This record gives sequence, structure tokens and C-alpha cells, in this order.
Amino acid sequence: MHENDFVRPINYVNHVLKLSEDYYQARMAIQITSNRQRAIDFIRWRPPQVNWVKLNTDGPCKGGNIAGCGGIIRGSDGEWIGGFAKFIGYCSAFVAELWGVLEGLRYVRRMGYTTVELNVDCVSVEKIIKEGVTDNRLGRALINKIRRLLEID
Repeated sequence: MHENDFVRPINYVNHVLKLSEDYYQARMAIQITSNRQRAIDFIRWRPPQVNWVKLNTDGPCKGGNIAGCGGIIRGSDGEWIGGFAKFIGYCSAFVAELWGVLEGLRYVRRMGYTTVELNVDCVSVEKIIKEGVTDNRLGRALINKIRRLLEID
């Protein structure tokens, strides 16, 4: 009634009942969500073992197709060793993730490191690298190159 565009309801009773029902539904939704068990997991970077390097890679995709990849390499004391970024072009997020892994492993290899801990943020990419199987033709070619760099049989 304090709003400038307020319109007095024709049927007061139905209007109040509707508002009451909306309020009740909102309270029930809050009660349901507040009664759930919550798990808190703190995510943070952890250094690799001594004499190892850690390679963190990512392959973002913008607008569904335009993609790039990048990553960083850090030592066991957390020190910055190197980083890279590359424009890929048009591909899926999955393929961009694989490009990030491949480019990162190539970079680490060029730097002379052989003991590398690889971290990717995509569970399906991790699984496919381990298993070596995918229906994506470009993905399959990238995985074969990655597995050769990792020397996975």
C-alpha cells in the first residue's frame, strides 16, 4: 500500500490466502535446505614430493567453442618454475583440457623434468588419460600423444 503502483486486490481473502501459501512454501524450502548435512572441504594447492614438479593445467572454452589452454609448473617448495598459455581455436572444453595436458607435458619435458605430478580439474579427462579410450577422434589422437609422453602402456 506504500508502493506507487499498488493496486487494491478485488478479492482480499484470496489474495491474503495466496500470500500465506507463498510464505509457507518459502519457509518449507528454507527448512529443507537448512536440515541437510553439509560437508566442507577446503581446496588448496599442495606441493609435490621433494625433487618433483607439479603441473596444473586447464582448458577453458568460451561461448561453447573458442578455446585455449594453459598451466603452471611449480616445485616442491611452491616456487614458480614456469607457465604457458595457448590459443587453440574452435573445439570442445574436453579437447581444450586435453590440449592443456599435452602442451604442459611437452613444456615440462623441454625443461628437463622427468618426475612430474599432473593435476587436471576434469575427472573425465583424468579417467580417459588413464584408460586411453574415447569416442572423440581428436581426443583419441591427443590422448595417444599424452600417454606416450607419460609412458603409459
